[in-house]
Amino acid sequence: MPVSIPSNVRGPSGPVTLVKVFSATTANARAVMGDRIAAWLAGHPSVTVLDTVVTASSDRAFHCLSIVLLCAGPALAG
Repeated sequence: MPVSIPSNVRGPSGPVTLVKVFSATTANARAVMGDRIAAWLAGHPSVTVLDTVVTASSDRAFHCLSIVLLCAGPALAG
């Protein structure tokens, strides 16, 4: 779902115009997350990653890894 990013939001290298979130809770999904991110970046060559935020959390049953890419580039559908 597209959201509006305020114009004053900046990464270390410039204004953030796109945020892409990758997350996984299973071991198999975490194992291929790097491949998913690489494929997404290869499919969107006009996007420049300005910063990356990595968050890990867990409880007794689940271990969640989230990687958020703060990017500059044109608006993307989907």
